[in-house]
Amino acid sequence: MIGERTFTNKARTEDIQCVIFARLGFSMNLISERTGLSKGAISYRLKMLHVKIADYRNGTSPVSQRILEVATADSKRLMGEIKQHITTVTKQLTSE
Repeated sequence: MIGERTFTNKARTEDIQCVIFARLGFSMNLISERTGLSKGAISYRLKMLHVKIADYRNGTSPVSQRILEVATADSKRLMGEIKQHITTVTKQLTSE
C-alpha cells in the first residue's frame, strides 16, 4: 500500500529504489528483480507519483536532460580536438 505507508517517515527501501530506478530508465524487470516488488506493485507506485520509465529514454526526465547536456558539450569539445588533430596531421603530411 503506497499511500499512507510509503510517504511517511517509514518509507521502505524498495519503495524508494523503485522510484529511483524508474527515473533512471531501468526496465520493469530490473526494478522487480532488485526490489522484490511485483510488476503490478511497481506500476502502482509509479502511477501514484506520475513517474514514467519511458521519460528517461524519451529525454524528458531531469536526469536524461542533464546527461544530454553533458554529452552534447563533450561531443563539441571532442569534435574540436579531432578537427585540430586532422589539421595538424594534414600540415605535417603536406610539408614533407
